Amino acid sequence: ATTTTTTTTPTVVVTGEEEDEVVVRTHARLFALDTTMTAWRERGRGAVRININRETGKARLVMRSDGSLRLLLNVQMFHGMPMEKMHGTSIRFVGREKQITTTISTTTAAAAAAATATAGGGSGGENTERGGDAAVATAVNTTFLLKFRRTDECEQFFAALRARVGGGSSSDGASGGS
Repeated sequence: ATTTTTTTTPTVVVTGEEEDEVVVRTHARLFALDTTMTAWRERGRGAVRININRETGKARLVMRSDGSLRLLLNVQMFHGMPMEKMHGTSIRFVGREKQITTTISTTTAAAAAAATATAGGGSGGENTERGGDAAVATAVNTTFLLKFRRTDECEQFFAALRARVGGGSSSDGASGGS
């Protein structure tokens, strides 16, 4: 009888947060307000942290989903950042998110349409010249809601958040939200 043993080397995941100091970390669910439908949309569940960059001293809110470490939230914190504790286990705040929009030039769009038409609606647009396309990054204000499992987790996170940005208010939940 032969036995085989396999050894695995641990995979090192680089997140871009290696130079950050974690002030507070807990688990929560993240929602973003969809202004077109005036409804909250869940972005995911995972570890939410307040990180401070050791070199620049800038603080940011970072949230990654459990398991895959997909980035759910990455917003710079700033003095006077609007935030409010709600319903005992939720925090609502406004952050500036980077949104990337790609615009396709009219000549590229026309060429893609022609290539698709000549290929019989298949994938004929693969060889289309994309020289006229442009990606534009803009900052957009987004209203977020963090829901924690327990009141004490919410209070601890809110206190750390308020200490970093100042201000903020506590609500009894009468002003809406989830």
